[in-house]
Amino acid sequence: MYKRQTISSTSFNVPANQVGVGTGCKTTAAVLDYNGGNERTVFAVAFPFAPNRYRIFIHAYNPGAPSTTLNITPWQYPGAISAEPTDIVRLGDGSFIVVGIVTRQNGITAGCVIKYNADGTIDNSFGEQGSYILNGRHGGTPWKDVTQLPNHKYLAVGNVAFLPTALTKKALIVNRFNSDGSIDTSFGTNGTLYAYTSDYSRLAEQVHPLANGKFLIGGTYENYQNEPGIGTGTSGAKATIFRFNADGSPDNSFGMANNGRLHFSGYVGLSFVEMQVIDDSIYMAGNTFFHTG
Repeated sequence: MYKRQTISSTSFNVPANQVGVGTGCKTTAAVLDYNGGNERTVFAVAFPFAPNRYRIFIHAYNPGAPSTTLNITPWQYPGAISAEPTDIVRLGDGSFIVVGIVTRQNGITAGCVIKYNADGTIDNSFGEQGSYILNGRHGGTPWKDVTQLPNHKYLAVGNVAFLPTALTKKALIVNRFNSDGSIDTSFGTNGTLYAYTSDYSRLAEQVHPLANGKFLIGGTYENYQNEPGIGTGTSGAKATIFRFNADGSPDNSFGMANNGRLHFSGYVGLSFVEMQVIDDSIYMAGNTFFHTG
């Protein structure tokens, strides 16, 4: 599996005679691909079809050649008024998984997982005609990342603004689904796990599988002052690495406070951006801010 290599959140233009991507398109994520030994970049794209409404498709460019090397197959789920991608991963067989967010007619959001064939067409054998819709939680922006596990199942991670059983609580959300796009009901509660519930924000931005079935989540953890295990006495954003067991339970052997998480406080606050895992080392990048009086 090729992990994400490039992230952007911009609009871009191409010559008017190019098919597909054009003015107003948003590229949310991209991955390097080696198609037939030739390097190309594959983009997950939000294509505008009405004001502030988008469809999802993938697009590719070879270095020095602006023409696409993929079919343009926009995806839009019935009953949704808009859909935008949040991440893309390349699978070992050359196909792609895109995770994103759909907005329904009533404004409630839901997660979408779409599988594309290596040629850019939608894989209709996956899920329901090529996609799977994850339960939406209004008020959050869930489903920020997706990864393939060694057993060919998938994990999608994000955050929720409230829980179905506790409307004032926030949490990380993890969904696991099978290689055919069906939900893995053996994980969490009917395939869904809510972790580290709190009155404060919990943001999951990235997931990384480990060889032993465990997995890492990188995100930002808002806390109150002097919460145990935080490492500082100040409240605010703390970039955090979480480690979970294969069944979704926190791996409490990880972290200095034996609570399954490791916080990076920074100065005033630190928001998670990206992590890379190389051998036994975890590298993390984040954003912090400060001012001088």
